Amino acid sequence: MTKYFFTKVLTTYFLNLVLFFSFFSVAAQNSDPPRPYLNPKFGPDSISRIQCANNLSNMAEYMKIDLPDYALAPWKLVFENAPEARENIYIIGAKIYQHLLSQTEDPQIRAGLFDTLMLIYDRRIQYFGNEGYVLGRKGVDIIRYNEKDYQNAYEAFSNSARLGGSETSLNVITGLAQTASVMFNNGLIEEEEFLSKYFVCQDILAEKRKAGKSIPSIRRAENMLDRILENSNFKDCEPLETFFAEKISNDESNEELMQLTIDLLTSSGCENTAFCANVNDMLLKISPDAGIAYKVAKFNINNENYEKAAEYLIMAIEIEEKADRKALYQYQLSLIYLGKLSNPKEARFYAKKASQSKTNWGDPYFVIAAASVEGIKSCNVDAFEKQAIHWLAVDYCIKAKSVDPSITVKANDLIAQYKSSFPNVEETFFRSLHEGDEFSFNCWIDESTRVKTR
Repeated sequence: MTKYFFTKVLTTYFLNLVLFFSFFSVAAQNSDPPRPYLNPKFGPDSISRIQCANNLSNMAEYMKIDLPDYALAPWKLVFENAPEARENIYIIGAKIYQHLLSQTEDPQIRAGLFDTLMLIYDRRIQYFGNEGYVLGRKGVDIIRYNEKDYQNAYEAFSNSARLGGSETSLNVITGLAQTASVMFNNGLIEEEEFLSKYFVCQDILAEKRKAGKSIPSIRRAENMLDRILENSNFKDCEPLETFFAEKISNDESNEELMQLTIDLLTSSGCENTAFCANVNDMLLKISPDAGIAYKVAKFNINNENYEKAAEYLIMAIEIEEKADRKALYQYQLSLIYLGKLSNPKEARFYAKKASQSKTNWGDPYFVIAAASVEGIKSCNVDAFEKQAIHWLAVDYCIKAKSVDPSITVKANDLIAQYKSSFPNVEETFFRSLHEGDEFSFNCWIDESTRVKTR
């Protein structure tokens, strides 16, 4: 034990001696800036100034050889007695206390070390300025060593970004977004403030992109911001709409902003609003897209504006290139024409288009059958033909289950219903028609079928 203690003391003495002489060697060679004993920031008199300079040198040299525990004592002396001597006091001080915090799990000790670390950042700003940059470093260390103090981290990041602008570091940007989200989800800030901070971060990243700075790093930060936004708990549509309405009104050609608005409204359950439909419509004018047209169509369907819905479905059909999606739009349009707009001719037209776009889908044939039965009512035909049209309807139901066996039960039910409306045998015989004979319908239906008996 005695031998170990003696060795440690000897090592410390030797290191101090080396550092003492190395300081005077450097000082002797450097007359600019003034010699330390002439610098009032080093102390009130020449002796204290020389001591300060020696401690500054010792502190720096210990850190160069990675001995922060040895650097602590000289650091404390300059921190307490010559706070304006060098900015390096605060740079090294932060490193020392980061090291000390990493070496202990004791809550009381950590609390004291953390308070000193925060004081180091505050004093650095007090004596050397550069507030934006230093607050960013302070915020990062708050999250690193005392994450429960996220409110102070949020304030530090907010002010750092405000002061740093496009020079704000990516760590600060992601830290601001993350702490803003925590503040918002804990009810400490409103939606508008959270979204405002989010866009501050987005704008800074956009400026960095324009400046050609580290694109992969910027992309990672952007992805992180997207995840933060997706995981934020928005409960009220009105503040979102108010916030984005103002943003969009200032930049009506910003496609990315509109898409972000739509995505956020959708993830927050606010997609079925007039505002969301209006943004979709604006985006559609900038960049025609079948999916967006379909969203606007659905909004109008939900609000019983069927003529407008039909317009957007037609737009979606014209733009869509994928056959299955096109078939869906055509089928929904046929349903609107049949059930809401009393236009069986258009209903049958688009149902046939849907059956052609997706050949193994049976449902469109049911619409064709129903549209034929309904549509003949507008034709100048007698009661017999209005019954005989059910022969054609049965043909389409049989076709439906032949291409799509999964709907056989529904097809059989409809066939039974249509058969009950067939002309009876006497009426058929009176027309000199027999089962299996060809029978044609004129008017706009313009199709033929085979005679069937009830």
